[in-house]
Amino acid sequence: MNYAAAFVLSVVVVILIVDKIFMPKHAKRAWQMMAFAYSFAIIFALFPGILTSIAEVLGIGRGVDVIIYCLSFILIREIFISRSRQNSSERQMTILTRQFAIFNAQLINPKSQS
Repeated sequence: MNYAAAFVLSVVVVILIVDKIFMPKHAKRAWQMMAFAYSFAIIFALFPGILTSIAEVLGIGRGVDVIIYCLSFILIREIFISRSRQNSSERQMTILTRQFAIFNAQLINPKSQS
């Protein structure tokens, strides 16, 4: 194991430990997904030839480029998912605000109800 692999391994282990300590109890699934993703980082740091072989099979060239492509796709996906969730939240907030306004108007002026 070279120094770079040892460094990556130690950073990943520290991140996992800190996240496990400070993450809320209900975020167990998120921690498991992060641990799964970090396990790939550990494997590729310890055995960089695996990633290079994958890159050669895909015709990409370098193993680092495979990681960059995968992270780019994940980032773009997360941008679209985040925007969709934001739009959904805004629609829900608009509906709730309208219902709250109608409810308050009915409380203030109950005689105008038809």
